[in-house]
Amino acid sequence: ETGRGVSQMTEKGIPKSEITYDRLKKYWSEEARSYDYWAFRIQNIVDQLGGEDAVRNWLELNLEQMAEGVILRDNITAAAIRGGGYTVTITDSRKQMVDGVDVNLNAELPALQAYLDLPENADTKWFYGDELPSIRIGATKGELVCDVDPQRDGNIALIKWLNDTTCEWKLPAIEEKWYAVQDAGGALHVAAAELEDDGIYVCTGYPEVVTKMVDGEPYLEYEWHIVYLQFVDGKLLNVYFQQDSGGYRSVAASDLTGELEVTPVTSVMFFVSNYYFPISEKSFVLSADTADSISLVYTDVSNISDIGDITGDGKALTTQVTLRNIYGYEMDITDLVAEAVVPAPDHRGGGGSAPASNPVNVPAAAASAAAHGSVKSSAASARAGDKVTLTVIPDEGYQAAGVTVADAKGNVIPVTKNADGTYSFTMPSAAVTVMPEFTEIGTPVDPGTPGGDVSDRFKDVKRDAWYHDAVQWAVDKGVMNGVSGDAFAPDDTATRAMVVTMLWRLAGEPSSSGPAPFTDVSSGAWYAGAVAWAAETGAVNGTGADTFSPNAPVTREQLAAILYRYVQAQGKGFTGAWAFPLDFSDAASVSEWADEAMHWMTMNGIITGTGGGTLAPRENATRAQIAAMFMRFCEET
Repeated sequence: ETGRGVSQMTEKGIPKSEITYDRLKKYWSEEARSYDYWAFRIQNIVDQLGGEDAVRNWLELNLEQMAEGVILRDNITAAAIRGGGYTVTITDSRKQMVDGVDVNLNAELPALQAYLDLPENADTKWFYGDELPSIRIGATKGELVCDVDPQRDGNIALIKWLNDTTCEWKLPAIEEKWYAVQDAGGALHVAAAELEDDGIYVCTGYPEVVTKMVDGEPYLEYEWHIVYLQFVDGKLLNVYFQQDSGGYRSVAASDLTGELEVTPVTSVMFFVSNYYFPISEKSFVLSADTADSISLVYTDVSNISDIGDITGDGKALTTQVTLRNIYGYEMDITDLVAEAVVPAPDHRGGGGSAPASNPVNVPAAAASAAAHGSVKSSAASARAGDKVTLTVIPDEGYQAAGVTVADAKGNVIPVTKNADGTYSFTMPSAAVTVMPEFTEIGTPVDPGTPGGDVSDRFKDVKRDAWYHDAVQWAVDKGVMNGVSGDAFAPDDTATRAMVVTMLWRLAGEPSSSGPAPFTDVSSGAWYAGAVAWAAETGAVNGTGADTFSPNAPVTREQLAAILYRYVQAQGKGFTGAWAFPLDFSDAASVSEWADEAMHWMTMNGIITGTGGGTLAPRENATRAQIAAMFMRFCEET
């Protein structure tokens, strides 16, 4: 609270030298909100900490240092990146003060506005003041730019970079894309989506009564029954019903009985009686018959017509760029980014005309059908240096295995797989052809003959790649195969089924006493034996009472926990008391349940940093990373 208060004061122009305990208390009481925030919130905290004298003494010792560390708006600049995206540069502030730079997507909430406008809620409206009732339904996080590699440049260079008072964050192009539920009829419904390790959860609900009228218009009295929808790989897997006694009851989507009409609602509770409010103005039917037809898509949500527009400006969604400091305070820097200028192209030797736009050729429908899927490009043509985004859409029963982009001479253009599952590349100064690749879900590829160099077999594993030796080891040991006859897909995200199968193969493919105790693991699945063994030995847990989520991605800390349980089952791991810090800048983001596993794995060199002094425990692990981790794991154990 103090950090946020100091941050707000400096942004409002109060000099850092004037921030004292008494000035901060005055700010909390009279200026922070439209009400007395000291009485409403701070006084209770002060009492819990031993009273005002104790808090005053502590703050007087620390306020000056806290104020000095706060980021000033004058020290933030933004520049556009040619081809799409922005860089945000912060000067005269320690890197550790910046917790993140995000592009947020906010949805207006007409239902909340209608609630606040009711005469009987006049006493509630003061809490919001003149702020527009809206909720953040999505955020794309920026990436801290680090050009120092400890292995290449040494630890001294990294320390100097960490202590430098300038940092740069790279943001993607600002676009109104987010997750939407596509119902059985094909209609889209914008949703507040929570991205978890075992899938994406969408909050929906249905109201108890629909009896009120507001200004002659029907209005729902929002006493919502909450229903969470769990999506894995875009497919509806489980439905969670809120119970009156607390907690949730899980039902597989295919086992639903009857029909239920639900509406996407906010997943954040407001101070207004802890009510939920709808984002969409339309509902859709949920049943066992419609479950297979309901999906989650990542799409342009700006033109979905069923979201409410309070302001009447024709837009129900707004984008916002925020810089978040370590105190949790978010500074709105949308205006700085909006003013960023795109660098002018460097036209040498020409008449100053714009560079030519060249076509981006994607397969025709017939060719796509034969390939078991299709691909869409964000642009039919693009200029050299422009960023082009590709959306790969596999047919039912298939999964994307990658994308190849090449020019007319056969030169392959580097392609990056994005966190949302799309692919992107920088357009060269020539036309390109895009060819997607697909593999059938659940069909392992024949490993071929062990012993040969994997670079001769897999076109995406170069001999000088950092993961070459690990992939070679994994294929030779028979614990990993390719995703197709000539592709390994090192940058693709690893799944729970994949990791458990690798562990099972290392153990000699032992049998279990019975089938896997999970409703989403069929007896004929290629990973069924591995999951049954892992569940029986305690190497893995399910994601629910009776679900395993085999196709859900695995994070780096989840992988550490799975391997560590296997180690403990063999009588190894930490014994007795132990304590030492994780020497990574993001060590605090390691989940409590994975803390011991992460310590043991890093101590033994099985899990290493991802560059820039970070451990990235909650990032999804790639196939290349799990090959390397398993190789080190076997060498150490």
